[in-house]
Amino acid sequence: MERKIAKILTYVFHPLFVPTYAFLLLFSLKSYTSFRISFSAKMSLIIIVFVSTCVFPVIMMFFLKRKEMIKSFKMNTKEERIFPCLMTAIFYYINYYLFNKLNIPEIYSNFLLGATILVIEALIINFWWKISIHMIAIGGLTTLFISISILLNLPLQYLVIVLFLVSGLVGFARLRLNTHNSAQVYTGFLIGALTMLIVFFKISL
Repeated sequence: MERKIAKILTYVFHPLFVPTYAFLLLFSLKSYTSFRISFSAKMSLIIIVFVSTCVFPVIMMFFLKRKEMIKSFKMNTKEERIFPCLMTAIFYYINYYLFNKLNIPEIYSNFLLGATILVIEALIINFWWKISIHMIAIGGLTTLFISISILLNLPLQYLVIVLFLVSGLVGFARLRLNTHNSAQVYTGFLIGALTMLIVFFKISL
């Protein structure tokens, strides 16, 4: 039963879904950063983010599997993660570049910049160590909203608490499935969290 729950958590909070979750949450904030964007524009932007940060990378992984460049979509070895991470970083950067050109608050492009940096960090670390990309992603998502709460003075404490709980559940799932050890899980979360904090506060100061 625990393994089934762990698998469900792993799929639901897969790193490829995190940017879409982030934008859904960002657009739901009661802040001028959300109010100044029309509903139709929000839907269009979410579709763009979902297609470019989830659909395209999944299509790419199907291609890599067909060419036998990866053995499975789980990418259990460090070697299998290199090319998918590289291509995902490119997709993320394209999103950052496009959003940076739009007339919308910079928190959206800042998040995509942070996400791009996180993928690159995961790629570099991956050459030596199989760090948890799930935890890097959820760590970045959690501190995204801590940063916004501080910088925009928004009461997001309940959302942040929920994200910490989700982080704990995802960490449990990765450990329960024996995909990572404790060090890889905790380090992944810390790298995701610290990188996103640095991106937001360095740009804002």
